[in-house]
Amino acid sequence: MTALAGELALSEEQWYRQTFPLRSGKKAWKGALMIGNPTSADVVPGVSSAGQVFLGRCAATIDNTNGTGPTNVTINLVKEKTLIWCANDGTITAGSLFQNAYILDDQTVTSTSSGNTLLGIIMAVSSVDGVLVQLAG
Repeated sequence: MTALAGELALSEEQWYRQTFPLRSGKKAWKGALMIGNPTSADVVPGVSSAGQVFLGRCAATIDNTNGTGPTNVTINLVKEKTLIWCANDGTITAGSLFQNAYILDDQTVTSTSSGNTLLGIIMAVSSVDGVLVQLAG
């Protein structure tokens, strides 16, 4: 994308509860602390591991221990989050969930950190809407 040449309609969402992919082979108990894994773009119950993103608490027990792929799990976020839709420069894919998004220009985000300002964490990617980013800070 290129920089804006005029006004842009604001597109944002408020999240307090959201569904994410629970990794196969995992069981999430109701009330469990849930984290997002930027490497695998899925969620798991809390573990001691650097680089994970804390999301909230599991809304209901979901057993995916015998699953061959991810299954949806609903997470109650600790506090409501404001997220904004931005244009995608093409470097961000569905596999980029929970990774950092950086500002490329006044409407576009990128996964490239070098020389760019951190905007926040990637929470969704859409071929229609772009990239949904939870704002940093």
